[in-house]
Amino acid sequence: MSFEWLTPYHVMVEGGDSGLQPMSELCKYDPSFSVPDMQARVSNLTVQLLFGFGDGDMAPLKPYVTEELLQEFQRQAAEYAEQGRKLNVVRPAILRTEMLGFELGKGEARVHVRTQTRAVLYVTDRNGNVVDGNSTSETFESRTWVFVRGIDEKTGRVLRIDSQHCPNCGAPVNVYMSARCSHCGTLVPVAHFKWTACAVY
Repeated sequence: MSFEWLTPYHVMVEGGDSGLQPMSELCKYDPSFSVPDMQARVSNLTVQLLFGFGDGDMAPLKPYVTEELLQEFQRQAAEYAEQGRKLNVVRPAILRTEMLGFELGKGEARVHVRTQTRAVLYVTDRNGNVVDGNSTSETFESRTWVFVRGIDEKTGRVLRIDSQHCPNCGAPVNVYMSARCSHCGTLVPVAHFKWTACAVY
């Protein structure tokens, strides 16, 4: 498939990229930092991104990404809309969320997180004809996010957010696996996320 934001699925070696400090060191400087909490939030954001491209609406991502990154997402979504194309997203699932490590510098802390996802992804034209991808087979992809916050910021009290309830119908939603309610289709973002995504590749 030819989407700019898709990369081939591949399994990375645990331990992350060279040049990054292990997450255990971040936990020393920020004792309340929770790896499972961060993984859940990034998993949710990854699924939100897929649905954002599918719906052509990136507004729900605004609280979690920099303005520059949001504009890039909006540019790509606008290109599809101008071409009369629609990305269809079916059964997205997070297979793995890997904390690659973190770095400190220039008054900022940056955490690198890789997600691996599975979904049926295909593009249709104005008439509903499939013009890219396959409507019956799954696509596997790997994406790396970079999150930033001020170096003096601390996590504070961590609330478990793997199980939330839909603000529309009240049904339980597992945000590790989905960002959308399976009962009514409402997007269910995570709250109180102090990290901001500044890059994704």
